[in-house]
Amino acid sequence: MTAPSGGESPGGPQDGPRRRDAWKPSIAVALTVGLSALMALVAGAVMLIGLVTAETNTVSLLRQLSDLAIRTLEDRVDQHIAAAENQAAAIARMIARGDLDPDNQEEVLEALGNAMAVVPQTHGLALIRPGKPVIAVGIRRDKTEPERFTLDIGDQAEVEKLLAAARAGTLEGRRNITYVEQLQQPGIIVNAPIRKDDEVQGVIISMVSIFELSSFLDDLQITSGARAFILYGRDSVLAHPDLTRGEPNLTAERVLPKLETFGDPVLARIWDTPEEISEGILAGNDIQGHRVSWEEDYVFLYREIFSGGTPWYIGLYLPSSETDSSYYRLVFAGAAAGGLILVSVILVFLLGRRMARPIRELAEASYAVTQFDMTERKPLRGSLFRELDAASRAHNSMTSGLKLFSTYVPQQLVLRLMRLGAAGARLEQRDVSVMFTDIAGFTRLAGELGAEELAAFLNRHFSLQAEGIEAEGGIIDKYIGDSIMAFWGAPDDQADHAARALRAALRIADAIAAENAGREAEGLSPIGVRIGLHSGPAVVGNIGAPGRINYTLIGDTVNVAQRLEGLGREIDPDATVILMISADVAERLPDDLKRSLELESFGLRELRGRSGEIEVLRVRRRG
Repeated sequence: MTAPSGGESPGGPQDGPRRRDAWKPSIAVALTVGLSALMALVAGAVMLIGLVTAETNTVSLLRQLSDLAIRTLEDRVDQHIAAAENQAAAIARMIARGDLDPDNQEEVLEALGNAMAVVPQTHGLALIRPGKPVIAVGIRRDKTEPERFTLDIGDQAEVEKLLAAARAGTLEGRRNITYVEQLQQPGIIVNAPIRKDDEVQGVIISMVSIFELSSFLDDLQITSGARAFILYGRDSVLAHPDLTRGEPNLTAERVLPKLETFGDPVLARIWDTPEEISEGILAGNDIQGHRVSWEEDYVFLYREIFSGGTPWYIGLYLPSSETDSSYYRLVFAGAAAGGLILVSVILVFLLGRRMARPIRELAEASYAVTQFDMTERKPLRGSLFRELDAASRAHNSMTSGLKLFSTYVPQQLVLRLMRLGAAGARLEQRDVSVMFTDIAGFTRLAGELGAEELAAFLNRHFSLQAEGIEAEGGIIDKYIGDSIMAFWGAPDDQADHAARALRAALRIADAIAAENAGREAEGLSPIGVRIGLHSGPAVVGNIGAPGRINYTLIGDTVNVAQRLEGLGREIDPDATVILMISADVAERLPDDLKRSLELESFGLRELRGRSGEIEVLRVRRRG
C-alpha cells in the first residue's frame, strides 16, 4: 500500500518519516516466521485434503455438517458470551490498575452502565468485594428507549460463594444460570476476578440475557432448513429462536422453560426413541447425532459441553430431506474452500492475539475492505512498529478513496472478480441470461416532477428492482436513464441462470405491485414497468479504453433482451407490469417453475434491428 499523492509516502525517500520511524523496532522477522508457518500449514492442508478426498470421495453431507456446522455454531455462541466475559475482565483490569475507584459508587455505576451500552447481550453488571456493599446496574432493552436502573443483589451468601471461588481459582470459565427479579428474566452469569498483587480483591459479574442469546441464534444462518438450540441439561431450554420475544412464565423457581412444555414439538422429541445414524457419519469427532421420526424424519446434531457442572447441549435439527437433497450437489471445492477459510480465520485470529493492538485493528479493517464494507469507521491509530504505522496511514488513505469508489461500481461484481482473480475478467463467450427493464411513460413523469423529486423517485424505483436482481445472484450492468440492464451466468458459472433471471423478474413485478398499492393510497398514478428477458451466448469481460474499462457483455443476446422489453409496449401498452421472454428462456426453466406460470406465446416475431425471427412469450403468474 502507498499513500496518495501529496501525503507522506511510508518508507519513501523523504528523510523526515525515516528519522521519525528509525527508533521503532522492526517486526519483519516476526511476520516472516508467522506468515511462513501459516502458508506452510495451508499448503499442507490442501495437500492433505487432496489425499483424503481421493480416498474418501463418498463422504456424506451429514458428516461434514456435523463437523463444521456444529463447531461453527459453538464457536459463534462462545464468542457471543465471551464478549460479556471480556467486558467484565476489562472493568476488572481498570480497577486493578487504579483507573477506576471501586469506592466511588457514582463513578463505578457510570462505568458499568457505559460498558453495557456497547455489548447488547449484557443486561446486568455488578461489582462485589469482601465486606463492601454490592454495586450493580441493570438495563431493560425491551423499552422504546433502554432503561437503566440500579440492580439489587441481596443474596449475601451467593456473594460469599463467588468470592471464595475466585480465591480458589475456580471461578473463571464458570457460566451459571440464574433468574434476576428486577429484569424479569433469566441470564447466564459470567465472572471476572479483580486481582492485585496476586490477591483477589473482588469480582465483576456480568449477566448475558438468554433472550438476547436466542435472538443471536435466530440470526445465525448455519445451514438451510436448520433450527439451532441450546439445552440446559436434558430437560430445560436455554436458548432457542422462539425465545427471542421472551417467556412470560419464568420465575426464580422455574428459571428456564421445560422441554416438554416449551412449544417446539420437534425439539420436545429429541430424546424419544432415537434412531442411530450410521457409524461412519460421526466417526472421528465428538459430535453426537441421531434421527427422530415425527410427521417426518428429523436429524439432530449436537455436542455436549460442561459449564459449571450441568451439561449444555448445543446443536441443531433439520428435516432429513434437506440433507438428502443437498448431498448430491455438494462438491469438493466448496468443502475444501470452507475448511481452508475456517482454518485461515482461526490461525489469523490466534496470530493476531499474539501481536499488538495495531495488527488486530488493521486485520479487522482490511477484512472489511475485502468485503466492500464501507460503513463509517474510525481511522486506524498509529503503531509502535514502523511497518504497521506506515500501513495504518496508507490504509486510512486507501479507505477514504474506496468509500467514494464503492458508490460507483457494482459491489457484488467486484467481490466476485476479486475471488476469481484476473481470469474472471478476460473476454470469453458464455451462455448468459440478460434482463432489460424500463419505466412506461417516464418522459411524461419526468416533465411533471422537479429535479430533486425525480432523483428521489428513480433512486426508490431502482432500489426496488436491485433488491430482486441481487436476491437471485444477478449483476446490475448499468443504469440507462430510467432503464436497468442486468445479467446472470457471469463471471460465476450459474447453470440455472435463466430460472434465476425469471425469478428476479417476478420479484420485481411483486415489488412494483406493492409500490403501486401505496401510491394508489396516496392518490398517485401507478408506475408501469416493462421487462424483457433472453438467454443465449454473449461475449463477456473487460471492454473499453485503457483508462476506463467496464466489465460488461455484448452480442445479439443483449440486443434481443432489449428489443423484448420494447416489444412490451406494443403487446399491452396499458399493462402495469409486462414481462416478455424468448423461447430460449422458457426452454431452460425447470418444470416446477413452469407449472406456476402462464406462458402466452405470440408466435415468431421479427425484432427491430435484427434479422431472423424469434418466438416471443408473455409471462404471468398462474391464478
